[in-house]
Amino acid sequence: MFLVFQFISLCFGFARKHPDTLLVTHNLALFLKDKGQLADSLDLQKELLESCRQAFGQLDPHTLACMSSLGRILEELGRLDEAEHLQRDVVEVSKTSLGSNHPETLRFSNNLACLLHGRGRLIEARQLHAEVLKFRKEGLENKHLDSLVSANNLACLLQEQQLGIFFYEECVCFPPMC
Repeated sequence: MFLVFQFISLCFGFARKHPDTLLVTHNLALFLKDKGQLADSLDLQKELLESCRQAFGQLDPHTLACMSSLGRILEELGRLDEAEHLQRDVVEVSKTSLGSNHPETLRFSNNLACLLHGRGRLIEARQLHAEVLKFRKEGLENKHLDSLVSANNLACLLQEQQLGIFFYEECVCFPPMC
């Protein structure tokens, strides 16, 4: 792991804004998150976001993806208010710059819907999941993986609302794929 950090440091020193450096940094931040090293992942993701802003600007899909990833890390750290604020910003900017039915906007909207779902804000999450599903079905086939994920997420939320409490073991759908 030390060698990977050395490599990233060298890349940041020589080519901080190079797309390959940013991609490697993003992958490392995700790896650290998956390994449960959330504090290290958060620090690296913050650095990456600043580099993306400098390299691509605030409205670029790469920058928005970095912001969304940072929101996911904040969510895992339990910093839900910060995560929600960041995810809302990502969706708003993405809708303005890319359009409401752009695949990245839909991915960011799904992330926000899942966060809201996890916070128990089911009505708002339901509206957002339904919107994502509608746009994905219009732009993709019904059997496309992204459409199926959206349908699954909405179905799980609807089942949770109907039951009043949600048990994944009793769910006929897969757990929400957020």
